[in-house]
Amino acid sequence: MENLNQEYNKLMEELLKPFPDGAIKQNKSGRPYIEVDTYIERLNEVAGHLWNWELTEGPTLYYEEEELLVRGILTIMGAKREGIGTAPLRRSEKGKVTNLKYGTRAASMDALRDACDLFGMGWKQLKQREASRKNKSEESSTRLSHATCTRCKTVLTVEEQKVLENHNVKLSFCNRCLPPHFLK
Repeated sequence: MENLNQEYNKLMEELLKPFPDGAIKQNKSGRPYIEVDTYIERLNEVAGHLWNWELTEGPTLYYEEEELLVRGILTIMGAKREGIGTAPLRRSEKGKVTNLKYGTRAASMDALRDACDLFGMGWKQLKQREASRKNKSEESSTRLSHATCTRCKTVLTVEEQKVLENHNVKLSFCNRCLPPHFLK
């Protein structure tokens, strides 16, 4: 039993090693994530035949039948973590689901990524990247807080700054002076 615990601890130590810098991606909202292929590659390299992924529930329709939900269990040397994953459903004009197979696969991969996170794989890197992202966001919001309108020289509100940022407008304009064609 002691030997098995040592083997498990050594395996987990290897699984929890930091991923290469390029492995951390950002989604459309700027949040960091690790692609499921990166997790699978690490599991295969380190754990080989000692890991298993099994769907335990789903696909289930949820959120007004617009998304698929699946649950699965990641087992590494007998240790188990449950992951939950979702994926959007696509429908034809007649309302028929057109992506059940690929939606289920996407939700399954999302659930596997969730289970890997529960084992702690990449967790520290993601947490550090998220903290860095939040710090940059806070820095940019304080930088912008003193912006003034290019035309009337009034100080911009945070809401006005967010509108400019969301529309990728580089010049500073208050709502009154903002040219309508800048709102794409």
